[in-house]
Amino acid sequence: MDADEARKVVETIARWMELRAQGGYEPLSTSREFLSEATHSLKGGLLQRLLVEGKEPLEHTPPLAFSRPWYELIENGEVVVEKDLVTLGDQAVTICKHQWEILEQQEGAYTICWRRGKGGEMHWGRWRLVPNSDSWVLSQWTLP
Repeated sequence: MDADEARKVVETIARWMELRAQGGYEPLSTSREFLSEATHSLKGGLLQRLLVEGKEPLEHTPPLAFSRPWYELIENGEVVVEKDLVTLGDQAVTICKHQWEILEQQEGAYTICWRRGKGGEMHWGRWRLVPNSDSWVLSQWTLP
């Protein structure tokens, strides 16, 4: 790696840390925790591509899956989720350990939205959660 490549890596990691702080995430307490989180967040995903290409990241943090930004969902507009990772409630559904608000239910399918925190804004529009034989399909329904 030459000096320009090394500088680009350091700038990308610094920008990632800045975005993490702006998103309200807790500071990483150990170097092991930092390396794990940085590797996961920057490895081949949308955020990495945006930062490496010198583009601005997404305006709002994507919905979360297992406490990490779900860039795949935003990038593809649709994901398949295993049945056991979805738990239905009366007013909310938990997907990959994070709560989504149920806006309406029709014939076994749900129109839902993700908000960061209670009463937060609905930055990513409405989504459709539709049962499949052994999974659920979560797809973007309308933009905000």
